[in-house]
Amino acid sequence: MDGPSPSLPGWEGGPVDPITWRRVAKTGLTAHNPDKACQGYTLYAPLNETNAVFLIDMDGNEMHRWDLGCQPGNYGYILPNGNLFVNAKVEDDLWNWTPTYSLFKGGALREYDWDGNIVWEHLDLHHHHDGRRLAHGGAIYLSMEEMDAGLAAKVKGGGEPLDRMLADVVREVDADGNLLWEWHAAEHLDTEIDILPESCNRWEWTHLNAAFFLDDERVMMSSRQLSRIYIVEKSSGKVLERFGPGPFFGQHDPHLLPNGNILVFDNGSYRTHGSGAIVHSRVLEFDMKTREVVWEYKDTPMYSFQSAFLSGAEILPNGNILVAEGGRGRIFQITPEGEVVWEFINPYFDKNGVGWIWNCVQEAKFYTADQLPNLA
Repeated sequence: MDGPSPSLPGWEGGPVDPITWRRVAKTGLTAHNPDKACQGYTLYAPLNETNAVFLIDMDGNEMHRWDLGCQPGNYGYILPNGNLFVNAKVEDDLWNWTPTYSLFKGGALREYDWDGNIVWEHLDLHHHHDGRRLAHGGAIYLSMEEMDAGLAAKVKGGGEPLDRMLADVVREVDADGNLLWEWHAAEHLDTEIDILPESCNRWEWTHLNAAFFLDDERVMMSSRQLSRIYIVEKSSGKVLERFGPGPFFGQHDPHLLPNGNILVFDNGSYRTHGSGAIVHSRVLEFDMKTREVVWEYKDTPMYSFQSAFLSGAEILPNGNILVAEGGRGRIFQITPEGEVVWEFINPYFDKNGVGWIWNCVQEAKFYTADQLPNLA
């Protein structure tokens, strides 16, 4: 088999090793139970040089496509006005800041109209992973800075010390890009408590992958590197609560549920005890008061569901959960009982920030028809 087969979807994305393709060739829509699946549309962004964001229907048909002119960095979602808000990957002098920085860097927060025109943009070359539009027209997003060498030396855990270490900055800007608020992890975390796992590199201390306002006074943040979810007081920057490590490890995409619990994708990357001997991922509902897991989804056998990085999950209107198993480009719906009732695998393979060929996605977002005013 020489190169891609034009009869299979997604080959236009770029060359894929034929052995890899045979292993994952089941792409596009692979399952749909219309009686149990929540009906609507799914938005996803291949994290590669496909350079596009796609909206698909329940049959896997592409209903709309935004061509970004760059790689997503890392996901997008639909605003109430029907426009696309997306974190975009800008190639610049920071591309190789660390050996893997180009995998998750951003650089731009953008709003695109339905026709693909950029109607709002905020640039920050240190932006990465997450950015969310706010009601006042600005945004909250993640940025990064180099730590003071003396403080970096005090950080415990991880591999061999390096010449430098990075830490996160969370910023809020208004619609004109003016800075309204910022929080520096290096100023507010504790080197005696916030300890890197031994298997982790020391390029970064924190590696936040999400930050959002819970209300006017509190911010929730998720640190993959430290396997922690933080609640931070906005006015003082003080860490009010720490959750983890455990029951989640290397987690992504926490959501505050109406009942006050957290829904989170537990990648399991740094799980080192018990069933951690068999690498697997889970989706958890976590009670912040009791610090107990009150619901979980994992596959049988457990290693069948696993993404060491990326990924997310969200509750749908009918109570189902939409899951993005990011490392495999797999998006699926499960019922609360754990039955898979819809599944789609990203067919677009292409080069990522370091040149690997993959079809990974960060998250997927679900919309009903009334949430898509521009959909004909």
